[in-house]
Amino acid sequence: MDPLVRAERETPGAPGRFSLLLQGTGVNLIAAGATTLASVFVSLAVARHLGREGLGLLSVCLTAVMIGSLVADLGLDSLILRVFAPGQISACPSLQRILRMKLAGSGLLAIVAVCSLFAAVPTQATLFIPAALILLPRGMSSALEAFAKARSLRRILVLASVTTGLFLVGGVFTGLAIGWNVSQILLFLFAVESAKALGLTVLLLPKAPRTDGGGWSKLVRESIPFGFIGVIGAVMARSDLLLIGSLRDAAEAGVFSAADRMLAAGNLVAFALYGASVPVFSAITDRTLRHETVRRSTVIALAIASVAALLLSVAAPLLTRATFSFEESVAVLRILSWTLPPLLVNTLVGSALFSHHQERTIMAVLGVACLLNIGLNLLVIPRFGAMGAAMVSLGTEWGITLAYGAVYITLGKQQLVSPGHRPIVDGRET
Repeated sequence: MDPLVRAERETPGAPGRFSLLLQGTGVNLIAAGATTLASVFVSLAVARHLGREGLGLLSVCLTAVMIGSLVADLGLDSLILRVFAPGQISACPSLQRILRMKLAGSGLLAIVAVCSLFAAVPTQATLFIPAALILLPRGMSSALEAFAKARSLRRILVLASVTTGLFLVGGVFTGLAIGWNVSQILLFLFAVESAKALGLTVLLLPKAPRTDGGGWSKLVRESIPFGFIGVIGAVMARSDLLLIGSLRDAAEAGVFSAADRMLAAGNLVAFALYGASVPVFSAITDRTLRHETVRRSTVIALAIASVAALLLSVAAPLLTRATFSFEESVAVLRILSWTLPPLLVNTLVGSALFSHHQERTIMAVLGVACLLNIGLNLLVIPRFGAMGAAMVSLGTEWGITLAYGAVYITLGKQQLVSPGHRPIVDGRET
């Protein structure tokens, strides 16, 4: 009999965890798919109307917003996924108080960003001020989405995503038709994010636990490692685009961004897997069941991602010419396509390490990878541009995969021989 099936049957209260993982991933995929698809359409429209320079400017601004939102988050979104998972609610502040904390952090960061930009580059203030304002509603909506994933509130996730995607595409296409520039597009994105945050607040707050368990010091201690991990991961994933924009030019950033947008589906799957796997892995207390769930999901994800990477690499010329029409993006996309297998594996194994409370180990791995990534990018981007950045991204992702694998295998061996734990033989404790 399959060891996972046997473990599920023999573990009280833990049936169908692999099925829950698949269901949660599917729902998150559908929910995030609408906004991701809308983002791709928006990028295409911007590239067609404003050229690669316009696409590069918009991509740089939105990348800065993403990194800023993770800085303001302090890891609270990831912690929400774990502490609000079924059966895992412990002494922690209520969702309402966490939202107020996120809003305060996002507002403070937005004020600092705006003041710094006025002092440093006043000529670009009209471009960066609306980008900084997006931090406010995005912090609220990301926390509410994390809560919805933890509690499997699927209909609300899908409704919010589809509605946001429709407004985003319709508004940007209409705006570009009447002559919007990048600043006006960013202002519209701020309005859409604000409406999304308001809608999620109305729909989800009544479903949140009303009691406040306190535990602020514990919350901060646990969330800070998550926060560092999120910021390090974002800087590592997006520093290449920022460095291309500063070390080369906006046009070269547009070339890289066009290839990167073709990977939206892979990034979407990774995001969906993370949102589903953290609550599921955290809810599994049986070590054998958790190991088998991680092993099976990782093997399946690696196989699917490898096939997808091959197809994407072969179809790169057709995809780029039929969409952005940037010939230089073909070679970049062929390299970036092979980041899909390690990306999905890193998402699943990283989620499993989260369930083991190995945040500091993950932070160490990502910290080293981030420093190497930035250092190599500084060396290769001035000479090789987007191509060099793509090669660095590929090497970084596979390096993280090897490091995560070594950590997870070592952790599993330590647990099997830890004091007070009996060895596992044939799926059972002896």
